[in-house]
Amino acid sequence: MALIRHRETARILLQADSGRFLLMFTHWDPESGLEPRWVSPGGGIEPGEDHAVAASRELLEETGLHVEAQLLGPKLGEITFSQTWSSGDHETGIAHFYRYRVSEEFQIVTSSWTEEEQRDIVDVRWWNPRELKESGEPVGPHGLIELMVELG
Repeated sequence: MALIRHRETARILLQADSGRFLLMFTHWDPESGLEPRWVSPGGGIEPGEDHAVAASRELLEETGLHVEAQLLGPKLGEITFSQTWSSGDHETGIAHFYRYRVSEEFQIVTSSWTEEEQRDIVDVRWWNPRELKESGEPVGPHGLIELMVELG
């Protein structure tokens, strides 16, 4: 029997003074049936966890950059998503977005990546949002590239 679950995530639009955003290309677990795509750093919000605190935690875990939650500023917005896995399970959710600016692009630290992240994330790149949009590269969730262009 297929499962239906709801998941909320906290995601960071990490932008350098160059205007470029840090994104990660994930091919997902091959058994997931999900399309590979560029995503922003971020992940699941733990039960009872404040959205900004979750965003700060995820930023540290996925990039090595430590930023106190209150320095992230107000939430930029949210994007709802819905996806069906190859197993037939269905997931709905809300991605809550924050932006943090850094003076320069840097190499991320991956030592805190989970085994799943080490397997699924195959590239990390700083992208100009307009160039990314023009490239036709897949970006998720739907609506993220438009948000990045708007902030660009």
